Amino acid sequence: MQHQTPVTTEPIYKLARALYQTFPSSNEYSEQLAAAIQGWRLDAAGMGLLSRLEPVVNMTQERASLWPALVNMVEQVQQDPQTTLLFASIMESMPLVVAVENALGDSSSQQVIQFIDSLCLDQPQVQHDQVMTSIQNYLDTLDPKKRQAVSQVLNVQRYQAMEDDYMAQIHHILNDQALFDQFERVLLDDQVPWADRLTDVYQLIKTRKPEVWDQISLVLD
Repeated sequence: MQHQTPVTTEPIYKLARALYQTFPSSNEYSEQLAAAIQGWRLDAAGMGLLSRLEPVVNMTQERASLWPALVNMVEQVQQDPQTTLLFASIMESMPLVVAVENALGDSSSQQVIQFIDSLCLDQPQVQHDQVMTSIQNYLDTLDPKKRQAVSQVLNVQRYQAMEDDYMAQIHHILNDQALFDQFERVLLDDQVPWADRLTDVYQLIKTRKPEVWDQISLVLD
């Protein structure tokens, strides 16, 4: 059997971008296609990758037109575990990639591909510090205006990741989905001043599950 050259970042990015553009919003992409990839990661020995993706891709006619290309791509990348990881990671990371693409403005797609490569998505054993160094090396190749714009996107992404981590901790501490949903509604209500939201959260937890307040307060601090 003839050995095929592993698929590189560029064709994966182009297909992922085409799929991304069929979704009305970044959130819907994350909740549907990226979630399907994550489900496959968690159960890689169960339902296959294409079986996970097919219901999402067939939701719209425009997206379904990309199905043959996606099948061909998955069949190619699954010949090599490292390339499979690259494919899955790029698909999951498209909201961030598109945000960086927008920050770069009219730049060539090559700068976007270089950014993706700087994330070391195909290296499961890579250390956080190594990724940060790789990203910084990429930023150093940009002119000051683009560097600032991309850095701002990355800072927002880091902040959101921290928020997600905090909420995951609180979800685990509460161990009560209904209470967590109520907690989240109170905490994220932008119409109420932050100090008042903290007071409301305190009253909610003290009323419903007072024994966990000390743990919750440590996370909120």
